[in-house]
Amino acid sequence: MLAELYLQSNRLSEAIDIYNDLLSRDSLNSDAWYEQGLVLEKKGDTAAAIGALTRAYRLAPVNTYGLELAHLYAESRNPAALPICDAILQKDSAHELIDPLFIKGIFFSNTAQYRKAIVDFDSCIRRDWKFSDAYLEKGIAFYEQKQYDSAMNTFRMTIRVSNTNPDAYYWVGRCYEVTGQKDQAILFYRQALALDKDFVEAADRIRKLR
Repeated sequence: MLAELYLQSNRLSEAIDIYNDLLSRDSLNSDAWYEQGLVLEKKGDTAAAIGALTRAYRLAPVNTYGLELAHLYAESRNPAALPICDAILQKDSAHELIDPLFIKGIFFSNTAQYRKAIVDFDSCIRRDWKFSDAYLEKGIAFYEQKQYDSAMNTFRMTIRVSNTNPDAYYWVGRCYEVTGQKDQAILFYRQALALDKDFVEAADRIRKLR
């Protein structure tokens, strides 16, 4: 509880010290490894976070630990994310889980394997049509392949599913901008800023177009 209070107060080093003390007395405490991994991730020490989460997952191979570890691997462009997600999906006899598919999509997108990414994002959407992040990432995959019509349609679907998502408006703006429709682009960048006043990228695009 003290470590959680330190985390909430952004006193990350002190939280890590608490977990180090716990683990020095019980190195088989999977919860402590997991929580330490989350703090290290927040601190920006990805390599150490992966190490802590790997220990947690080996001690207790539960989905929560595995998905957090796979997420970090995917963001690091490390293919080790894939077998973890596949193992979790194999145990999902009800075919309800979305996170493993989404994480696989993120890995493929981060490594420019956009067609594979779209397949996984589509699988997420089939399981939950309201999962706005899957539409957004699918749209970005289309955008990176310069398939701007498909990207636009997908980003607009993101807005239909979640009309308060500033990223969706921003990416619609990007599609308008890249196709030469500057006024429409500015309109959507402004909508993104209206939803998130700290959306620096949207403000920068407006300044550039002006």
